[in-house]
Amino acid sequence: MARHIWIFVALFNASLVLSRAQDLSRIDALGADKAYDLAANWILDRDPKLQAWAAELIAKHQFTALYPELLTALNELQSNPSGKFAGTTEELALEAVADAIIKADVPVPAIDARRLYPKFPALAMILLSRSPDDNHAALLSILDEAKAGEVWLACANLLARNPSPEFVIQLLDEFRIFLRILVFEPGTGGGMSYGDCYTISEPAVQIPENWPAISIYSLQVPKSGGTVIARGLNSVSFTSRVTADPNPWKGHSGCGGPDIQELRRDLILQLAGIDPARTGLRAVVLRDIVRKTDDQYRQDAVGILQEQTKAFTEIVGQLQSKGLITQAEAAERSLHMRVYIVPPGSGSPLPALPELQLLGIAGAYHY
Repeated sequence: MARHIWIFVALFNASLVLSRAQDLSRIDALGADKAYDLAANWILDRDPKLQAWAAELIAKHQFTALYPELLTALNELQSNPSGKFAGTTEELALEAVADAIIKADVPVPAIDARRLYPKFPALAMILLSRSPDDNHAALLSILDEAKAGEVWLACANLLARNPSPEFVIQLLDEFRIFLRILVFEPGTGGGMSYGDCYTISEPAVQIPENWPAISIYSLQVPKSGGTVIARGLNSVSFTSRVTADPNPWKGHSGCGGPDIQELRRDLILQLAGIDPARTGLRAVVLRDIVRKTDDQYRQDAVGILQEQTKAFTEIVGQLQSKGLITQAEAAERSLHMRVYIVPPGSGSPLPALPELQLLGIAGAYHY
């Protein structure tokens, strides 16, 4: 008799994946008992589509008894990780399982959440922010790889909750100032832009037929809105939208995300307890000099450089006074700078400026 029941359940399960229009309405209309049976049978199935539906049902009905199965499915679907998101059914199922875990607020070990990066950066950071165990190593490893400002800042803000000397030193040593000086002759002028817009290419992925609606997650550094996962001077939050669009990722144009050096500077100030409005330290410095004499040009240029080194030295001293780095570690820190000097359009040669190392700066001039 038990065998007959098992065969009946298997046939019933298979009948639910025959046609998209019919199945969506049938699965969504199931009562809690039948939905539980399907979720329990499908969550560890080899068919990614069934796993995605199981995750949907578990999250929708809050089947707490199946939450451990979500963690098992998360691990199994990550057993063959690769670099870039390609939109395979296994990857889409993994996304569905992670989405259900987030909605159910199920804690995930840091090592498992880390494995979602770089394919699913938003999902990885959300789960790492909720991790019940030590997430320090996982966050540091993503910090070293992150290219997107939102991901970098989420890691950095979470690490800043209990900053280690290693983390503070890394912040200081990887801080880079972009400094550009436009030099003009008296009576002339001009300008130059900084920053560009570009096209962001999203994956051209088609959601398979008969797939449950998916949630698209994104990280943002907002003034307000979203669910905050990493608080700081610049907080990071996430937003999500549910869509049944078979092509939910579409390319769009923009001016990029937040600049990591700007975010790094603000976080350093946050740790030092310094109001950003009360320091001259900048991540980007754009200045003009009208050269009347060579000595005056040299004095003005050096003054611009020294303004940044003075501010940096004061901040490092404040970090030391707070016990975040030692006196020896503070003494070893240098300000890194890329200095671009744009000579006047007349082509008149400029006098040499002092070596940056003599000014306490690690970097080079670019003409």
